[in-house]
Amino acid sequence: MEQLHEHNQKTYENICHMYGEGIQRVAVVQPTGSGKSLLMSKLIEENPDSRFFVLSTSHKINDQFKLKLNEKMLERVECNIYCNMPKMKQETMEGLQPDYILLDEMHRALAKEWSKGIMRLLEMYPDAKVLGLSATPIRYLDKCRNVAEELFGGNLACDMSLSQAILDGILPMARYVCGVYSYEKDTESLNKKIAKSCNSDEEKKELLKELKILKENLDKGDGVSDIFKKYIVSGNEKFVVFLKNTTHLRTMKPVIEKWLLDAGFTVRLYEVHTQNTDRDKEFQAFKEDKGDGIKLCLSVAMLVEGIHGDIDGVIMLRETISANMYFQMIGRAFACGKKTIPLIFDLVANSQFISDATDLSFPGELRGEIEKRKKECKKEDKDYEVGFNVDEFIVMDYFMDVVSGFKEIEGRLEGNWDVMFQEYCKFYKENGHGDVPKTEEYKKLNNWCKNQRSNLDNGVLQEERKQLLDENNFIWDVLKYRFEKNVFDCIAFYEKNDRLPSICSENKEERELIGRIYNYKNYMSNYPQWKQNLLRMIPTLFDEKVSRFDEFYSMALIYKQKYGHVDIKNNDVIGEYKIGHIYNLLTYDYKIGKLTDEQVRKLGSLGIDVTVRKSQKRYDDKLHLAQQALSEGIVLSKKNRIYKGVDLYKWYYSHKSSFSKEQLSIFRRIICKHEKTIKIIDLRNKQANIYSSITEAAKALYIEFNVTKNDKSAFYSILNHLSGKVTTPYKGRFMFYYATDEEVKKYLEDNKVS
Repeated sequence: MEQLHEHNQKTYENICHMYGEGIQRVAVVQPTGSGKSLLMSKLIEENPDSRFFVLSTSHKINDQFKLKLNEKMLERVECNIYCNMPKMKQETMEGLQPDYILLDEMHRALAKEWSKGIMRLLEMYPDAKVLGLSATPIRYLDKCRNVAEELFGGNLACDMSLSQAILDGILPMARYVCGVYSYEKDTESLNKKIAKSCNSDEEKKELLKELKILKENLDKGDGVSDIFKKYIVSGNEKFVVFLKNTTHLRTMKPVIEKWLLDAGFTVRLYEVHTQNTDRDKEFQAFKEDKGDGIKLCLSVAMLVEGIHGDIDGVIMLRETISANMYFQMIGRAFACGKKTIPLIFDLVANSQFISDATDLSFPGELRGEIEKRKKECKKEDKDYEVGFNVDEFIVMDYFMDVVSGFKEIEGRLEGNWDVMFQEYCKFYKENGHGDVPKTEEYKKLNNWCKNQRSNLDNGVLQEERKQLLDENNFIWDVLKYRFEKNVFDCIAFYEKNDRLPSICSENKEERELIGRIYNYKNYMSNYPQWKQNLLRMIPTLFDEKVSRFDEFYSMALIYKQKYGHVDIKNNDVIGEYKIGHIYNLLTYDYKIGKLTDEQVRKLGSLGIDVTVRKSQKRYDDKLHLAQQALSEGIVLSKKNRIYKGVDLYKWYYSHKSSFSKEQLSIFRRIICKHEKTIKIIDLRNKQANIYSSITEAAKALYIEFNVTKNDKSAFYSILNHLSGKVTTPYKGRFMFYYATDEEVKKYLEDNKVS
């Protein structure tokens, strides 16, 4: 198997350590191309006695992952895709029996529909260790939900951004070229807005003049063909081209080809989208194309996750407001150990995303990380050296100046400001705060709020407007506001409930709040003093915690007093305390040696045995029931499935793959399949014989009775008799019937079937 890279070896050790500490759910945040799939395969390789269930976004990704595993490893691995989870049958899910659940691209696990199946899976297997991996854990278009916090409690074995990986030398720096192939709509729209605004005629004239200059500057800039000619090196590169939809693809295909031909390159194009029935062959041909010339894979809603490596760059012609989608697209160009410089051509006229969310764009994130490192080094009187000239690699400054000019003009439109201010006031009145989310519903208002902050920073926000915003509690520093709000919400919760919020609470908002607070606490040493002082205001946050054992023991006493037993189920709770979940954690604590003999004895005095996992105990109990059924001569079938309140028939078919030979022997002696156990009556000799299946009965006619040339024709003759199609004796001698339960039981006893 491929060896782990140095950075992944450290991450893998962190994963193993966290599992060893009893943490059931661990997340890994690493950029695309940094070897996340290697971590999964390493975990599978080093746990040869464990079963794994792997979820990803497509069968293609699963097939690619399986190539990293040998035959023995594949026997223990079941793969599926997220979209299949909501409709997965109960018996199929019960048959998985995973020790580990691996969630590739874990941000997809909280998708509205898909999450229903995921949550059902996690509830069914609370003892399973869960590993989540993603380059983009924040669901920006879903109220900025953080999957690492919400699903994994902030338990991160690695938290690495794309920029960090590049600056640490793990991934190569890409040349990011930003241009626009179409900006007519932007200028036309702004022209109309200026005309409809309430600005004076003189102001309108000035704004139109400025817009004209910006447009002329763009017109003078390099065309797309010139950009390609300037930055494509050998002329033999491979690019993935991201397009909006198939209509967009049909429109742009000849345009893209012309751009490259005009730049002096030969070009071959491949199409990968759902409407192309030969898409798999096309993609394979694209990957195997080693000939001269530029190779383009035109992609619509595919190749966004999980496919990278032998690609020299990407060309973005698809607009997006999703930071996740944006980073997944550019991530196709990156891979560990790549020798060439990846090329990213961002030709989308999506100025709003680039300019309003620079902290969420690759250039913005990279520059932000560099500034952060410079500040950290400055504290220690050191200089930080980047190692490459950022301006040589990120070719977009001029474009950004023009885009910022567009936005600055829009921000000065009078009528526009007044209308949006009223929208803001309405939002504030309805929600009680001014933290406008970046959702589709509030996208326009969110952008307007960002413009006000930007205009204040640039000194172009009018004083009377700032005063109006201040009077309506406008948030100038969003990150500071959210930090303070979370802290004060936590304090208020404590004052009301005399405790901190619980990560085990049934209330989702309570879980999310304490998850954020614990995350703050984990990174406290990196925070400025004002943040540290705020966190210390939260009561008991830094107190020594009651041990998991002591808390569980006191709750178990309450449970026993209330119910008269300690048969604690997985989903059982005492108030907000998830006693069933903690029970499972304690069985793991025992397994790794974290419980003392005295603690085990103390629990045993209550009737709780943590030396056996609950799932194993349930498993053993059902095997014991099967032995009892055998000793009592019970025969189970589809119609007679239940023994002592347990559906042993169904349980057998869900778990038989994990049985030993001895266990299989027990069940085969008590399970009867009516439709397959056959009785042959020989009219000539006036005797009856029982056979375990139609196949065995057909073999008997061929071998024992020697009345047919082969067993195949006999097989269909028996079927015809059993179905009623034929009523006369076969060969004038034989009749066929399903055996009764009593006949089957006697047959099993006489033959001692095992």
